[in-house]
Amino acid sequence: MKIAVIGGGASGQAAAISAARAGAQVSIFERNALLGKKILLTGNGRCNLSNLRLDPSRYEGSAKKLAGAALAHFSVKDTIRFFEDIGIPVIEAASARGDESWLYPRVREAAAVRGALDMACAEAGVGIMLNTYISDIRKTEKGFCLFSEDNGFFADRVILAGGGCAAPKSGSDGSAYALAEKLGHHPVKPLPALGALCSPSEILGKISGQRVIAQIRLVIDRKIRATESGEVQFTAYGLSGIPVFQLSALAARALDENKKVSLVLDFCPESGEKDVFAELIRRRSLFGQQESGRLMTGLIPDKLIPPFLKLAGIPLHIPVKTIRDDSLKKLSCLLKELSFSINGSRGFEDCQVSSGGIPAEEISETLESRICPGLFFCGEIIDIDGPCGGYNLQWAWSSGFLAGAGAAKKGEEHAE
Repeated sequence: MKIAVIGGGASGQAAAISAARAGAQVSIFERNALLGKKILLTGNGRCNLSNLRLDPSRYEGSAKKLAGAALAHFSVKDTIRFFEDIGIPVIEAASARGDESWLYPRVREAAAVRGALDMACAEAGVGIMLNTYISDIRKTEKGFCLFSEDNGFFADRVILAGGGCAAPKSGSDGSAYALAEKLGHHPVKPLPALGALCSPSEILGKISGQRVIAQIRLVIDRKIRATESGEVQFTAYGLSGIPVFQLSALAARALDENKKVSLVLDFCPESGEKDVFAELIRRRSLFGQQESGRLMTGLIPDKLIPPFLKLAGIPLHIPVKTIRDDSLKKLSCLLKELSFSINGSRGFEDCQVSSGGIPAEEISETLESRICPGLFFCGEIIDIDGPCGGYNLQWAWSSGFLAGAGAAKKGEEHAE
């Protein structure tokens, strides 16, 4: 059984190791000069391998239900065991919010993970074809013919693990979708996910570089679609930070459908608007002789105070005691609901993954094509994406091992 794995990223290497360990003759075809180039970018170079509290329901995309089958085949515990077996001890670290248990290599170096996967491929007998870009693929009665610029190759089965469109400099430029289309598939339009969002708000120029802890509501066509909390970073172009990343895929999809999108920030999520107003009344009494800029010291970062006062129509240097109730009311509303209209994302170059890809209806639970028997998919090329915190790498490991096992089976019926 000759199996060709197109793409030597996280999922491609997992698929190759899985298939080779099952007895298949496996070759990885990688366009870069090394395997796992994109792995080096994960987790800010620390490689967030998985999540002990991973919740499959948090995946998005038409194929999100396939996460259950993949995780049943290769679970988070299997991931820990696999990496420890190839020399990468795994440690647990709390998420920024403290409500999840993110998993990292003990050395906190993505390069160590990439190197260990290289060695695991070698030990499993996987053939590696570097600097080899597969530009065409054709189905024949006996299998598949693959073509690069200089050579042709044959495989009984193919695992397409060419990634999506995120971080195109790493090799994931969307070209794998074209190969799938040549074999009859119809990928869902890819869009940026886990990235910053752009806003035309004038206030951003004055608060760029500031970070703040807040709750964020994603509002699409005046309806709250999702909520996240954590550290938000204001930039000259818009908003960034993990909670923004978590909402970015939904925002990008809504914008692509010409829907109205905004992010609404709550700077005091632990208090209701009436409580915030009461606190401002108390502060007016407490700091009556101070200038108005003193009113919100300790509630929000100092850099944000002047823009907030301006939005509320409060002059910066008047005595606190002269601020009227209606102005304090407006200020309390801003602290609970500061809205930023969203008009785009930073694009594929600055996002961690892409949404879209091969839809669920075209893939079986073994990740074999329902359109082209003998063709399997894994990783980001499938229409599924997860939040920050190890979800997308866990999908790479689980889908890779599942696709590799399915492709290596002999005498089994293909997907219907």
